[in-house]
Amino acid sequence: MQRRWVVSASALCLVALVQQWTHGRSGAEQAPSTRPLPKEVVTGTPHGAHPRLLLDDDARKRLRAAATSGTPAWKAVVTHCDRYADGSERSGYQGFDWAYAMAELSLCWHATGQRRYADGAIIYLTALLDDKERVGDGGGGDKRVESDSGYPIRTIGVYSALGYDWLHDAAGMTPKLRAHLVARLTTWLAWYQKSGYHRDQPGTNYFLGYAATQILAGLAIGGEAPVADGWLADARERLLGGLVLPFLRVVFAGGDYPEGWQYGELYAAQLSLVADAWRTATGVPLAKQLPWLAAVPTHHLHALLPDGKSVYDGGDWSNHPARGSRMGLVLVAHALEPVAPERAAVARFVLSETQGAEGIAWMELLAERPGATVIDPRPKSATSLHLPSTGLSLFRSAWTPDAVWGSFMSGPHLVEDHQHFDQGHFELWRGGDALLVDGADYGSYGTINHNALLIDDKKRVLDYSPNQGAWGWNVRTTFFHDDGETVVAVGDLTDAYRPACIRDGCDKRVAERITRTLVYLRPNTLIVEDRIRLTQASDGVSFVAHTMTAPTVGADRASATVGGSRVDLLAITKGAFTSVKQPTIPDKGYAVQDNPSGPIWRLALTTPTDDKNRRIVVAAQANPAATQPAWTAIRAPRLDGIVAQHHAVLFLIPGSGQPFGQIETTLPSQTTTAELVGLDHGYAVTTKGCQLLVGDGNLPPPPGGVFHVSMPACK
Repeated sequence: MQRRWVVSASALCLVALVQQWTHGRSGAEQAPSTRPLPKEVVTGTPHGAHPRLLLDDDARKRLRAAATSGTPAWKAVVTHCDRYADGSERSGYQGFDWAYAMAELSLCWHATGQRRYADGAIIYLTALLDDKERVGDGGGGDKRVESDSGYPIRTIGVYSALGYDWLHDAAGMTPKLRAHLVARLTTWLAWYQKSGYHRDQPGTNYFLGYAATQILAGLAIGGEAPVADGWLADARERLLGGLVLPFLRVVFAGGDYPEGWQYGELYAAQLSLVADAWRTATGVPLAKQLPWLAAVPTHHLHALLPDGKSVYDGGDWSNHPARGSRMGLVLVAHALEPVAPERAAVARFVLSETQGAEGIAWMELLAERPGATVIDPRPKSATSLHLPSTGLSLFRSAWTPDAVWGSFMSGPHLVEDHQHFDQGHFELWRGGDALLVDGADYGSYGTINHNALLIDDKKRVLDYSPNQGAWGWNVRTTFFHDDGETVVAVGDLTDAYRPACIRDGCDKRVAERITRTLVYLRPNTLIVEDRIRLTQASDGVSFVAHTMTAPTVGADRASATVGGSRVDLLAITKGAFTSVKQPTIPDKGYAVQDNPSGPIWRLALTTPTDDKNRRIVVAAQANPAATQPAWTAIRAPRLDGIVAQHHAVLFLIPGSGQPFGQIETTLPSQTTTAELVGLDHGYAVTTKGCQLLVGDGNLPPPPGGVFHVSMPACK
């Protein structure tokens, strides 16, 4: 069988860049957000009449055509405009409702020319500047942006800049109001540049709300107020050229967002607004310098679960299962259309496949293009995606609604907030049935809520024992391949279990080496092997996995039924599963609390505390609820694993770098292929019928230590 290696030369170059960045040091070890990247050149000066931002001639023509023909997006927006125009709408959370009302009314004005819409938009623009809860309450002002460490800048700041531009020529936009708006933005941006949360961390949602405000304000007001020219110069040099562009090109390459896509949708939406506003205001297609945007549709395609409703739920989410949103991808498609129309067409396809997702009405109208091309990439796409930068792997059996879907996370800790301590975490779904799940609620970062390893050292080294901490900066996926039949991912998790003192240069470790190898055998079998070399033999190590229904547990087996599916687990190495309904014990701190998102049961397989070297192998299989698992466990002195679907997945157990001698096993009849994992030095492999022999030889270790064997004579 010909192998298709997913880690291409270009991907390996990316891995090298990310590793170089994540291994950077200056004295003590540095967090990712503090490590510099090479600057990129950003050009462009705003010119022309207003509106400059987003609403160029083509966009305004589309708005007028939508109003004339009554498109679905127009009908939704004009309904809101007619309801909001009297200024009776309350601010909503952090001003979002006022911001959206101002945007919708502005678009209604540009589409119809009716003054009442412009007057209504001015009411809400003024409220964003001065008020807090109700129009005219006077509770906002200069200090409004400071609440929640600067969170509201993404609404009152971004939409004030849009309002200045979109309503520039409206009757109610007096010179006094323009001056007032510039003064407010000057105060808000000055405060944020000095005191705002994450003001220099480009991968965070707080930062992008601030950066988008400054960039859009600079584009809208540039040439009309000296302070705005300074905002724009700083945006070109620092915000975009020094932070956003290099960070997204290297650190978040591949379209992923480690804070979780509950936050990522707004991040992608506001970045898309910035990119397209830069194009319309300056003529420079900034989106071409943001390959992250072009990668988001592919990420979303693979992160969408087979049911078309749920999405991969890494990071913080308020609800489980996590439901898809239209917000980010709608504006990504809009920003990509002028520079990468085929990627925009893919984004529109993913949107069409995302069932029940809610969007933002004015964004939907701005991006609406009736009859635009839609490209289904699935016929030419692999059924897996690996993102070397963030370490996320997503895979499935097929593109059908009842397919089996899984994930594996083995990448660096990249952001301070909302990224959970879940390195090594995996999931398994069948259709819309969540079988092995992320049990964490919003704000519950602890490893104990995830399907990962727990190491109990009684806080000898670990700050949050048995959980990981936020210092797993060098965790990475060392190998990934998918040949269409089998996915293999190898994760080096060692640094996920480092203590906080590494920031000061300490070398304390709970383990010398921790690797997790995940093998997905299509269509429905998952095998996880953990190898741990502890620094102290008395420390406890447990494999944990979570189910949403009470599991049945018996010795080396466990099973749970969810909806029309069931999951079975089998311990290949010695040990017995235990099960507990995970308690809800909040307020113990985000890093350690047991605070699941709903009824969650934790399955655990704990190793004996008698050796520094620990090894755990667990298989899981997803089937229809009435179907028993079909597999055969292989347990030999130097080799173990499982055979399913006539395919063997076998883990070799010699000491690292030590001779194999001779390892021999006979596999069940009809075994057609075998995946050998753990070939870390010179070897030789031969087969005779169903007999498999592995010994020392002259063949160099294969990539990732994984070797594929065909066994056509095993009858």
